[in-house]
Amino acid sequence: MSSLIPDSEKILLQNAFDSVHSTFARPIYYFKEAQTVVLQTNPSFNSIYGQQNNAVNKTIKKVIQSGVFNARIAYDTDKANSYINDPEIDSQLKLKLPDGYVRIKVDSSGYKTIKETKRVIFDDRTFSIESDVRPHGLFKPSYYTFFLLPTEK
Repeated sequence: MSSLIPDSEKILLQNAFDSVHSTFARPIYYFKEAQTVVLQTNPSFNSIYGQQNNAVNKTIKKVIQSGVFNARIAYDTDKANSYINDPEIDSQLKLKLPDGYVRIKVDSSGYKTIKETKRVIFDDRTFSIESDVRPHGLFKPSYYTFFLLPTEK
């Protein structure tokens, strides 16, 4: 099936969309669940009964998984639009967003990182992810939106 927009123009439009993201994105630090690493094991250990024939000390180390990715950040500043739906639309779903929420948009590499993340830090504040992902893009999903809430310190 032919397309109204040629492939060469799709590439140009996607590049323009990507330049908006790279221009306005800021670094966000993420922290995942600590990874457990066993440094020494005993081959005669019986894992079912928890018995060891020759006691050998095992060293278990927790390795923090963290890093940085870029995202566009939008703070909740307009309290007039605190409903997810438009107030002029007569809808029975009056979903109210909590105060202080933050919306971030990440690219596909940021999405791979953040989907397993427990918390993120930016602007000297810690946030937790409070929503499912919402994919969007011009011709295919290339950016992903998450809603975050600040955590108590």
